[in-house]
Amino acid sequence: MALALALIFRKPIVGLIPLIERIKFPGGEVNLRRQLEETSSQAERSLPSQDPPSIDERIQDIAESYPRGAMIESWLLIERELIDVAEGLDVPISPSQRRSPRQVAQALAKAGILDESLVKIVSDLQSIRNSVVHSISISPSRDDAREFATTATRVVAAIREKRE
Repeated sequence: MALALALIFRKPIVGLIPLIERIKFPGGEVNLRRQLEETSSQAERSLPSQDPPSIDERIQDIAESYPRGAMIESWLLIERELIDVAEGLDVPISPSQRRSPRQVAQALAKAGILDESLVKIVSDLQSIRNSVVHSISISPSRDDAREFATTATRVVAAIREKRE
């Protein structure tokens, strides 16, 4: 009986997946939209007020067909910039720290290069990225991907500015 109902309502149920904003699971709850909005607002308040750089065209294209992939690619830009700045400014980071963007950001803060608000934004974006990557029940929308990419692009510009 349950199988028959699942087959009958498969398409309508699958169509609802992109609308999921909150997932409850044992030990926690994820609200992707809320986390993303809070992090984006924090970035707008605490990062330099210049116009944010435009999102990489390749990431925009990916967002149209694969929002999760666009969020991953946007996150990789942050990871690369953190490493580039640490290396460019001779901030010592161990091999184990290199594998953790959060630890690289903290090392840059300890060296006086990044401020704590930027480190928090990096940490929040990493948490969002981890939720998107590790939870198949979360299905980010194109708008989620664009908002994540815009915030990531602002963060990359702010990190890069510290190097110059």
